[in-house]
Amino acid sequence: MALLWIEGFETCGTANPPDGLEEKYNTSNRVNLTDTTTGRSGTGTAWLANTSASAYIQTATIGSTDEFFIGFAFRTEVLANQPICQIYDSSAALGLNVRLTTGGELAVYRNTTLLGTSSGAGITTNVWYYIEWGGLINNSTGTYDVLVNEVNVLSGTGADTLQTGATWGQVRFTGSAIFPHNFAFDDIYILDETGSTNNTFLGSVKVQGIFPDAAGDSTDWTPDSGSNYARVNENPADEDTSYVESGTSTDRDLYNFDATSNLGTVYGLQTNIRCRLTDANAFSLNTVVKSGTTTDVGSSQAIPSTSYRVLHNIYELDPDTSLAWVASDIDSAQFGFEVA
Repeated sequence: MALLWIEGFETCGTANPPDGLEEKYNTSNRVNLTDTTTGRSGTGTAWLANTSASAYIQTATIGSTDEFFIGFAFRTEVLANQPICQIYDSSAALGLNVRLTTGGELAVYRNTTLLGTSSGAGITTNVWYYIEWGGLINNSTGTYDVLVNEVNVLSGTGADTLQTGATWGQVRFTGSAIFPHNFAFDDIYILDETGSTNNTFLGSVKVQGIFPDAAGDSTDWTPDSGSNYARVNENPADEDTSYVESGTSTDRDLYNFDATSNLGTVYGLQTNIRCRLTDANAFSLNTVVKSGTTTDVGSSQAIPSTSYRVLHNIYELDPDTSLAWVASDIDSAQFGFEVA
């Protein structure tokens, strides 16, 4: 697998502070001071890091190779010398990171050592840009690239890009320590160089969120009331106000989802399951996709806590065709989960 993470903030609702980031990311306790804002395309939701306390969202460890590619939409209300996106290596040390400058350029650092600064990035305030950057971690043959709206504005080769660990693990998106700053993020992808697809820059992409709108072929879980799908389709999730519950192995719930709209090339799907333990027994979940005549059951993931957390799984290809997803197949597929 090359595609490791997708984020469009579409499950955060539109309330302030954004809902669900603490359950999905390793975050600072300042995230609850941040807001949502209108998404980059004029609809949907983006994350607005608008606190002076350097709020951030940081993935769990998702990478384990020496190369990475990251894309994200970015908007700022101030030009400041501040980090935007940071890589933490396999030793949990800050490694490569990209920063905004007061001149509207983008600079790549290894920890706090400047490696290079763009010329002609042209970042201005209150405009959405799609930034992509990637690098190879090595102490002598390292590389890095930065693209703005699919134009390469900075490249480096033969560089020392290794801080401590030889591979990368976590990615952090961060607000500024300068107030007011109002960094906004949307439409994120993260991938590595492995596999035969999604192993280099994808270009300017958009993330679309869809939610359950009808029952699927399996309804084994017990709803607190009403129909299963209607207990898990809120945006944002309403925690224990409505839910489904099961403690029986192989119990499965599948749901039909909203129709997609205006999709072009689909690079992958990410399912997100917000769940928690309700007793002292340990439980795990499998994500499930039913497409055509094929039912794909993902690897077991432990439910980590009695507090809500988000489990996710990536599907780069349609399991029924082993080809890239197309809109009609997404619209007819069912998604859900089962007790492992």
